[in-house]
Amino acid sequence: RRCASVMLLFVLLAIIYVRADLPPQPPRATYPLEATNPVTQKDKIYIGGFFPLNAAFGFDLKLIADLALSDINGDPTILPDYELDMSVVSNTLGVAKTTYSEAVWQWRTFSDSLVGSLGEAYSDATLPLAGMSPVYHMPLLSYTSTAPILSDKTRFPFFLRTCASDIGQAHAWVAIAQKYGWNRVGILNSQAATTSLLAAEFIMRATEAGIEIPVAESFAEAQASGAELQLAKLDKNGIKIIFVAAQWYDVIDMAKLIRTSENTINLRENDIAWIGMDLVASADVYASNVYGFVATHYAGGEDTPRRRSVQERYDLVSQFLEWDQYSDWTYDSVWVYATALHRVLYEYETPMAAPLAGTVTNEWREQFFWDMFNNTHFEGISGAVDFDSNGDGTVRYRVMNILGDKMVQAAIWDHHSYEWTEITDVIWKDGTTNVPTDRYDPKIVYISEGVRITFIVLAAVAFIFPITNIILLIIYWEHPIVKASTPFFMALISFGTMLGLCVIFIIAQKPTAAVCTIPHWFGHMAFWIIYSCLFTKTARIFYLFRRADKLKKVKPITLEQLLLACSVFVFATAVYLAIWTGVDTPDVNIYPDELDPERVHIIECRYSIPWASALYAVELAFMIAGVYLAFSINKIRVLKKKMLRFNESSHIAVCIYSLVFIGVVIIPNFTWMATTNDIKFVLQSIGLLVAPTIINLALFWPKFISIFRGKDSDSTNSASLGIKSTGNSGTLSGTL
Repeated sequence: RRCASVMLLFVLLAIIYVRADLPPQPPRATYPLEATNPVTQKDKIYIGGFFPLNAAFGFDLKLIADLALSDINGDPTILPDYELDMSVVSNTLGVAKTTYSEAVWQWRTFSDSLVGSLGEAYSDATLPLAGMSPVYHMPLLSYTSTAPILSDKTRFPFFLRTCASDIGQAHAWVAIAQKYGWNRVGILNSQAATTSLLAAEFIMRATEAGIEIPVAESFAEAQASGAELQLAKLDKNGIKIIFVAAQWYDVIDMAKLIRTSENTINLRENDIAWIGMDLVASADVYASNVYGFVATHYAGGEDTPRRRSVQERYDLVSQFLEWDQYSDWTYDSVWVYATALHRVLYEYETPMAAPLAGTVTNEWREQFFWDMFNNTHFEGISGAVDFDSNGDGTVRYRVMNILGDKMVQAAIWDHHSYEWTEITDVIWKDGTTNVPTDRYDPKIVYISEGVRITFIVLAAVAFIFPITNIILLIIYWEHPIVKASTPFFMALISFGTMLGLCVIFIIAQKPTAAVCTIPHWFGHMAFWIIYSCLFTKTARIFYLFRRADKLKKVKPITLEQLLLACSVFVFATAVYLAIWTGVDTPDVNIYPDELDPERVHIIECRYSIPWASALYAVELAFMIAGVYLAFSINKIRVLKKKMLRFNESSHIAVCIYSLVFIGVVIIPNFTWMATTNDIKFVLQSIGLLVAPTIINLALFWPKFISIFRGKDSDSTNSASLGIKSTGNSGTLSGTL
C-alpha cells in the first residue's frame, strides 16, 4: 500500500510538471460571443483579433477596433442584415511561442466561424501568425506590423496590412530627392535586416527614377561610431546628399562621429543633407543636437470631420495613449473586413454564402481573401486604403525636420496620390532654408599658388634688364659703340623682351577667354619684334661681308630699309593672329581631376593646334635661316680687335641660338611632356624668362661694359666707315 501511495504521488507530480510546461491556454469561448453593439438581433459574422493586451497601448488599439465595429454596425449601408463581431485573443508581447499556440488554438477551434483575423501589433508576434494562416486559409490583416519580411507573398500568402512596410519609406525618399532636384545621392545603412532591405529598396526605386547612387556603404548595427571608412568613401566620391537607413541610436552616433572625426572634414560642411528613417522624437535625439536632419515617419490621415469624430470619442475613453497614425490604421483595418464582406454578400452578381458561425470553410475564406486583396479601395480616416502587390498598404509619410532640441513637421508625402501637402521650409544644417545641391561646386584649380608667385617674382626681376637697357641706350645713344649697333633696333629688341615677359604675368592668371588669347598675341609679336631685328641685323652683316669677300661694291643698307623689313614680319604676324582669333578664338577647357573628380576640376586654355602649329612652323623656318646666318657671320674675324663696335656678330649668334632652343625645344614640346598645369606653366615660364634674359645680357651688356671701361671711345663717325676686309680690297661703308 505504501508503495502504491508513493507511485501515485510521483504520477501526480509528473502531471503537474507537464501541465506547467504547456503554454497558457485562453479561456474557451463559445459562439455566439457577446455582441460589440447588441442593438438588434442580426446574424453575426466573426473576425478574430490579436492585441498585445499586456502592453499599455494594446488596450487602446482594441478600443479603437471596438469603435470601428460600433460605427460599422450602426451604419445601415454596410452589412444591413448582419452584425460584425470580434473574438479577441490577448497575445504575450514578443513571445512567439505563446502567440503561435494561441493562433493554433483559436483557428483550430473556430476555423468554421472566423472569416479572418486582425493582428498583431508587433511584427515579432505577427510573423508566427502569418506563417500559420495558410494552414486554415485564414486572412490575417495587421494594423501596425511594419517588418519588411512580411511582404513576402511566397511565405505569407494570406497576409495583408493597412500600414506600410518599413521599406516603404524608400518611396518617400525618392519623392524627397525628386522634390529637391537631387540626381546624385549616397546611401549609408546599418546591417540590420530591416535597414538593409530599406537600402536595397531605395537603390532600386531611385535607379528607376533616374537617380544616380554611386556609393552605397553599410556598417554593423549599433556601431555607427566606427563608420569612419564608410564616411571617407562617401566623402571621396563627393556625395553631399546622404540617405541613412539606421535606427535612431545609430543616427545619433553618426552625428557625433561627423562632428568629431578629422577624416571626414568635407562631410562636416554646412550644405550636407542627411535624410533618415523613422527618427523618433526622443530625449536622446534632442540631446545629440542632430541639427538639420530630415527623417521620414508614417503619417496619419487628414483632419476630416469623420476622423475628428472618431478621435473625440476615443479621447473620452482612452486610458493610455494619444491618437496617432497607428490608431488610424487600426480603425481602417476593421473597415477593410466590413467593406469586403459587403461586396461579397451584396455586390457580387452571385453573392457568396453568408459566413455564419459554423459554416465558414477554407475555400470560402480563400475566395474572400482574394476579393479583399484585389478590390479594397476606399477612403478611410488614414487616407486612401488599398494594397499593393505585396499586400502592403500605401500610406502617407511625414517629413520631419530635426532642429536641435525639437522635431517639426516639414511636409506630408501621400504615396497614393503622389502629392506633397502641408509643405513648410526645411531648415538645413547651415541654419537656412537654402536647399543643398546634390554636387559640390567643384574647386577650379589652375596652378599652385607657390609656383605662380615664384615665376611672377622672377618675371618682375627679369624686367629690370630691359628697363635698364633702355635707360642706358637713351643715355649713350650717341656713343660710337651704341650708334654702331643701331640703337633704334636695340630699343625695339628691349621692348620685345618686355612684351615676352608680360606673357608670364598673363598666363599666371586663372584662364579666361582673354587670358587664353592675349598670350598668343604678346608671345608671337614679341618673338617677331625681337627676331626680325636680330635677323635683319644679321642678314645685313652677312650681306656686307659676303659682298666684300667677292670684291663687289657694297651698297649701303639704310635704317629705313631695315625697319621696313621688320615691319613686314610683324605686320604679317598680326594679320595671321587676327584671323586666328576671329575664326577659332582660344577658349577655356575645364575637366575633372583624376584624383578627386567630384570636388576638383582642372582649368586650362584650349586653342587650335593647326593654327598654332602653322605659326610655329613658319617661325622654325626663319630660325633655321637665322642659325645659318649667325653661324656664317660668327666666322668673321675682320677688324675684330681693331674695331670692337662691329664685334656684336657673336653676340647676335648667341641670341639667335637661345631663341631657337626655346622656340624649338622648350615651348612646342611642353604640351606633350607636361602632365599637369604646374609643369606646363613652369616650362612656358622658363622659356619666356631665359630667352629674353639671354638677349638682354648677351646683346647689350658687352657694349655697356666696354663703354664703362672707356674702350672704343674715339670719335670716328659711324655713319661712314672705311673697313678693309682681309683677302680683298673691297670697301665697306654704312651704318651696321
